Amino acid sequence: MTNQRQINTGFRLWLILLGIALFLWLGKEDNDVLAVTALGLMLAGTAVWRLIFLQRRIDVTAIGKFALQRGILAGTCFGALSSFFAALLMLLKDVRHGHIFPDYPPELIIATLERLPAWSLAGGLIGLGLSLLFRVYVGARGHKQ
Repeated sequence: MTNQRQINTGFRLWLILLGIALFLWLGKEDNDVLAVTALGLMLAGTAVWRLIFLQRRIDVTAIGKFALQRGILAGTCFGALSSFFAALLMLLKDVRHGHIFPDYPPELIIATLERLPAWSLAGGLIGLGLSLLFRVYVGARGHKQ
């Protein structure tokens, strides 16, 4: 029980730090694509981690059977959500600041959304690789080899 409580406490702390980072970024006057992409990646990683891995207590032996499918799904969701969240953050910053010439023009937001299939494929392949590494490390029966 304490292990689950520590995980929830760590996740809450991560959410607070991410919220502070987003708050500070939204107030800053810049048009850096790298910063908004990094924040989109962090938001996507947080969402995927919460939805797939922290939903319930997971038995390591049960994961071994579906590790590949879960890894591919997590990676694909991570890639798709990172593109979506980056475009959404660009749009939120443009709406919040309300300049005549926006920080992120609509062409840049659309170009970020156009990368969604490629980022999904890349995320799925990374998820496949990580799940194969997990399978080798833990093994199909749940013990270290």
